[in-house]
Amino acid sequence: MEFRAEKALEAIHVCCYGRDLIEEEDEKLLSTMLNAVFPTVGQQKVEIIVKEKAKRVADGTEDIKYTDPKQLSKEAVQLQMKDLEFLKQNSLNQ
Repeated sequence: MEFRAEKALEAIHVCCYGRDLIEEEDEKLLSTMLNAVFPTVGQQKVEIIVKEKAKRVADGTEDIKYTDPKQLSKEAVQLQMKDLEFLKQNSLNQ
């Protein structure tokens, strides 16, 4: 479970923080979230995982693989807009 908590933290960091540092307030929030999802890991261990991650990111020693966002084609955007309109119509009709 500890490994899963570390992977979850990695995913949250990439998705929510990108290349930004993890601030002290964020460390507390991340610890609370991970402890709620992975209670068997233990609060103290979760806090250590988060603090170590924040330190590695700040030091530049964290090896994170980022992928740059890809531009959607015009057709893909049109399909998504069509789906969104369909969902809007169905939610209004209920």
